[in-house]
Amino acid sequence: MTPLQSTFYSLFYIIFFPFCSKAQEDWKLDAPNWKTENLKGRVRIIEEKSFVGKEQNGTYVVVKPGWESTWEKDSKTYFDSVGNLVKVDFYQLGKVLRTEYFTYQNSKLIERFRLYHHSFYDYDSYGKIIRERYRFISDKKKPTLYLIEYVYDAAGNLIVKNESDSLKNVLGIDSIFYNQQNKPIKMLSYHQDRMDFQYVKYDVNGNVQELILGDDEDGLAEKFSFTYENDQLKMEDWTLYIDNEMDGKVISYFEDRNEVKVMETDKDGEVTNTSLSSYEFDQLGNWIKRTNKNSKDNSVYIIQRKITYF
Repeated sequence: MTPLQSTFYSLFYIIFFPFCSKAQEDWKLDAPNWKTENLKGRVRIIEEKSFVGKEQNGTYVVVKPGWESTWEKDSKTYFDSVGNLVKVDFYQLGKVLRTEYFTYQNSKLIERFRLYHHSFYDYDSYGKIIRERYRFISDKKKPTLYLIEYVYDAAGNLIVKNESDSLKNVLGIDSIFYNQQNKPIKMLSYHQDRMDFQYVKYDVNGNVQELILGDDEDGLAEKFSFTYENDQLKMEDWTLYIDNEMDGKVISYFEDRNEVKVMETDKDGEVTNTSLSSYEFDQLGNWIKRTNKNSKDNSVYIIQRKITYF
């Protein structure tokens, strides 16, 4: 699973988790860059391919092309000279399946075409985003243009997001609350008859320590706990809930922000799978080969990256 293709669906990550690798799939998130992708040096292009592997004579070898998840695809990712993501081509059977692109002006993202959504951004004189217009490209009819308006307090904190359709019907309102250090600690999202809630706690160093998600109908849905060492993420504990009861866990371990172990458990605490990842790195410290092995079926996947620098 790659940083550019990994999933995470919480809109709250716009505010809380620019550093978290699992944040990058959400189409509403800011465009990734060298920092968010944990890239070292002036990376220009990353070509990424995945293969089904097997163990042979004490090592892992490639057998055939293939990704662990069906939605994952081979890709070619382009960055500009200051580290912003500008384009991603996704491939299937050697042909371009779809392209995502990002356009900047004065170092600000002004247009984004990602995951079948086309977005445009306007900024105020202070460089803060005040308006986002987007449409669903998958709509076969004339795509409806939706509007999100951003409201800030006197300290410059985003406190309200109002979303409406082309007829000015209100679709949703996000209210964001902050602590005395101007760190966001709560977001309440109102959508028709449902209210989603998200709460966050920080450690003494200001790192996100806990994130809780749910809604007013089903209650607690997810809980994330984060452990750090020297301000670097070392462990992520993701707990899922159904009817406010724990339904399972996914615990991820990291070294130098690279995921090295993922352990999945069921509601009774029994381990259902352990995935171990090993890496090979280039001279600048970026990984160019990642090998994943799953305990549940002994499957092996080998992801290879070719990195070109400016």
